[in-house]
Amino acid sequence: MAFPQSFLDELVARSDIVDVVSGYVALQRKGGNLFGLCPFHNEKTPSFSVSPDKQIYHCFGCKKGGGVINFEMEIEGLSYGDAVRALAKRAGLEVPEDEQPQTPEPPVVERDKAKVRALTREERELYAPFIQSKSAREQLVKAIDNISLAAYTGNVIITGEEGMDTLSLAKNMIREIQATDSNFSGKVAKISGHALNKKDTADTLSKLKNGALIICKASEMNDTTVNTLYKALQQENQGIVIILEDTKREIDRFLEKHEKLKESFTARMDVEALSNDTLVAFGRQYAREMEYSIDELGVLALHTRIEDMQTIDHVVTVVDVKEIVDEAIAHANKKTLKHFFDVLFAKRYDDEDMIILTEKDFV
Repeated sequence: MAFPQSFLDELVARSDIVDVVSGYVALQRKGGNLFGLCPFHNEKTPSFSVSPDKQIYHCFGCKKGGGVINFEMEIEGLSYGDAVRALAKRAGLEVPEDEQPQTPEPPVVERDKAKVRALTREERELYAPFIQSKSAREQLVKAIDNISLAAYTGNVIITGEEGMDTLSLAKNMIREIQATDSNFSGKVAKISGHALNKKDTADTLSKLKNGALIICKASEMNDTTVNTLYKALQQENQGIVIILEDTKREIDRFLEKHEKLKESFTARMDVEALSNDTLVAFGRQYAREMEYSIDELGVLALHTRIEDMQTIDHVVTVVDVKEIVDEAIAHANKKTLKHFFDVLFAKRYDDEDMIILTEKDFV
């Protein structure tokens, strides 16, 4: 049967994944997550992680993962419906029995994992410049949750045009791995594809065991480097995260030529070029967060500044917009005689007592 969504939402809310998993696995807290020996495969070093904030589990060894219903299905070998009933009994919930014909329930894919989880508050702060649309947020979540230190899978591809600061995104992803995966204990390095061609690739990776390597302009890697990289990633004892960074066009061409690499790079984030209107909306939102408002002529001036900055060689990002608004705020706070009279006669404040940024502050 198909269960009402309201019932499933309540079931998941009342079935804390840490409590459920703890009935099967001895967990120890390390940072924000809890770790233990994976119940789904034999291992000596704990690689099974449970996130209380995200309410998901993930094994960096065997790659099993999901929400609480999925865990119950896997650990007890139950169907989706039986797993829901087992959790409901545990939570003291009555299962609604609907006799009407229903769409057959999914045999493996659970309802609580079908929806992409929300970013945590820390993730929203960490990735703020890159998540201005729903699709970007969803793609980022999927990428983050697929990253793994198991070298043969869970590596990352990041694409974006020049000026989109994709390197910062790569570094932030690594920061999150460092904070959430206790097995991440190695060094982090950055190199261009062209420079890696001149080095011993296997030796370079061996020095970064349980760490990460960011390869910028990855499409510059030659066939020899790619083949060595691929072979190194197939080694079971080679714990590492590789991030390939380049433009979307070049990465797609590169992967078409070296299709076998797709097996190991299962996480991907394509940074979007935002429209001028979206960037203006972000600027207004950022100004309000700083307790400033922008009047109509100020908005037009901001739009013009953004439009002038958009060139073939530079795509304007939210980082650029923040700098423009910060400059406008600094200009608005200059202690001039006009500023004094504007404050005196309350011309610098809106109805919410926020300082108004005007056209002159943006030019």
